[in-house]
Amino acid sequence: MYVSGPEPFLEVNMTRITLRCSQQRMKEKMSETVEFSMPSRTPRCSLPTVDPKLGERSSSNQPLKYLMSKFVLDAGSKSPVLGMHVVPLGSALGKTIRVGDEVAFHTPGSHHYNKRPEKEF
Repeated sequence: MYVSGPEPFLEVNMTRITLRCSQQRMKEKMSETVEFSMPSRTPRCSLPTVDPKLGERSSSNQPLKYLMSKFVLDAGSKSPVLGMHVVPLGSALGKTIRVGDEVAFHTPGSHHYNKRPEKEF
């Protein structure tokens, strides 16, 4: 889901988001509020550095090289941030979100890099 309006990358320091019906849907009496938790940041993988036609990694390693210089946000992580993991809260189940719905980011908080365990269980 892509959101326009707030300052760029505001979401990387938020832990909750609420979507409310657009004004048009409210006029149609389709009022719904949908809440989501944002428990962690999403790491960017290296796939964008691969030329899809050739299946080979770019010699310049872009755009990953740029992202590595600007968006490695979590201490201990070596991956730049792509976005956020978003999990619907119980009240969101069965509800619909649509283009044009209003978005409110709230509940600022911190996120932490969780290193994989050394051994798989």
